[in-house]
Amino acid sequence: MLRFPADTIRAQIVGVLTAWGMAPEQVVTTAAVMTHTDLSGIDSHGISMLMSYEELWRSERLRLHAQPEVVRRTSAMVQSRA
Repeated sequence: MLRFPADTIRAQIVGVLTAWGMAPEQVVTTAAVMTHTDLSGIDSHGISMLMSYEELWRSERLRLHAQPEVVRRTSAMVQSRA
């Protein structure tokens, strides 16, 4: 298995999301979360998702400019809508 530094993974995600036109603030947050999931061993939600996201983006089903809004918060979760 190939291993890459977290900064390299984060930079790749940032580059792709930026090229797609995502807002810089959301790029930073999204890249941080995706990198964290990879580092946590949750490969299903890290950089490997970019291929699926690209398919959604090309078919105009990925809303890159959606603004998340918290609609309910409890001690165990946050429900949001975008």
